[in-house]
Amino acid sequence: MSYKTEIRKEYGYRGRASRFQWETKIFKYLKENGPRYPSELRKELKVPKEQERTYYRALERLNNLGAIKDIEGKIGLFNQEPPEEIEARIETGNLELNIPLKREQAKKIIHEIPSIKNKPHAKKVLKEAGLI
Repeated sequence: MSYKTEIRKEYGYRGRASRFQWETKIFKYLKENGPRYPSELRKELKVPKEQERTYYRALERLNNLGAIKDIEGKIGLFNQEPPEEIEARIETGNLELNIPLKREQAKKIIHEIPSIKNKPHAKKVLKEAGLI
């Protein structure tokens, strides 16, 4: 008996692309690429129309197992969520301060100072941190 047959019997999986296979693909993709919206993830994994139900069931199973969780509307692996506090560095003349900020406070500050978003390196970092 092959490994796939054993898995299908043990977990009750059937069909061409089993839920187990989708769970594996989803988990690997999230591990490599970070949190995504469920529909965005479906497009990137190129889920065929006839397999959408299996895909969403695989997401539900991973969520029930605690392997993935909702992160501001996106799904990501457990422990892939952004940090609660962010350290901001403020420099003016002779004064240099490092201040810990909550995510909401940091988003408000960034929204009020649009010139921060104009710098390409800063914009990339802020995007990766999920602040813009």
